[in-house]
Amino acid sequence: MIVILTRDQKFRKKILTNKEKKLYQIAYKKYPKLLEKLTTMPERYNELREEMEQLSEEGKIYFIRPQKEVTVGRLEKDKKKLKDLYEEGYQQALEQMNALKEYIEGKKK
Repeated sequence: MIVILTRDQKFRKKILTNKEKKLYQIAYKKYPKLLEKLTTMPERYNELREEMEQLSEEGKIYFIRPQKEVTVGRLEKDKKKLKDLYEEGYQQALEQMNALKEYIEGKKK
């Protein structure tokens, strides 16, 4: 399994504050299942990341992810920042190419 992440290894989602949860409850009170998913998303995401880290240690997942903290936001409009992040990822992919090939061929566990 190959997993491509847009955040570094240390990244975890912040747990929602009570105020944030209240805002969700007001905005989505007509949609209880959506509300439940939204208010538990950070915990579920963080739990999944921990499980994936364990699978990576066991050699069952190969990660492609940034090596350092990403400071580009989801709605980033600064073209230079976006280009720099792209170039960083491209260089990292070139550096990891042999390791990825080994993983795919099953040479590395």
